[in-house]
Amino acid sequence: MKKLLCVILVVCMAIFALTACSGGGGQQGGGGQETGESQENPPVGGETFGAFVYNNVSLGIGADVTEDVLSALGEPKNYTETTSCYFEGLDKTYYYGSFYLYVGAPADAPEYVFAVELCDDTVATAEGLSIGDSKDKVESIYGADGFNGSNQYTIVSNGATLVIQMSGDKVSSIQYHEVGEN
Repeated sequence: MKKLLCVILVVCMAIFALTACSGGGGQQGGGGQETGESQENPPVGGETFGAFVYNNVSLGIGADVTEDVLSALGEPKNYTETTSCYFEGLDKTYYYGSFYLYVGAPADAPEYVFAVELCDDTVATAEGLSIGDSKDKVESIYGADGFNGSNQYTIVSNGATLVIQMSGDKVSSIQYHEVGEN
């Protein structure tokens, strides 16, 4: 079941990457993620959230992806790259078994994190939410304000969006991405 869910999530992220080609605004280059609340992007939909952390590496949206970062993450199980239709450069995807790291590699700027997708319950958000956790746990961590009334929580903070999808009362998908991208 977990493998099927990961396949479905991969298809969703492929659609996400393709729809980025038709989009307008958004971040077009790297730069480190700021800390603290931005007046331009106040929290929406509940509490704020921290960057996803793996092997003591913070993977915040907009954070630079250097060789040191990639080395600290370890060897990916899979790696792909495609020509970006969002900017001149590449879109890179690193699969680490329990999460996907989506990296923008503009020709004229540092590589940066533009999305992270958690695939299973062996990893969690900085606040402790994992795939399979309950709706009650989502709301105890992030609040109920971001719930769309159907099956999704969306929390926007610090220039990033955290999307938590539900299947019944259980978390089925956790994704971080740039504000304005779906």
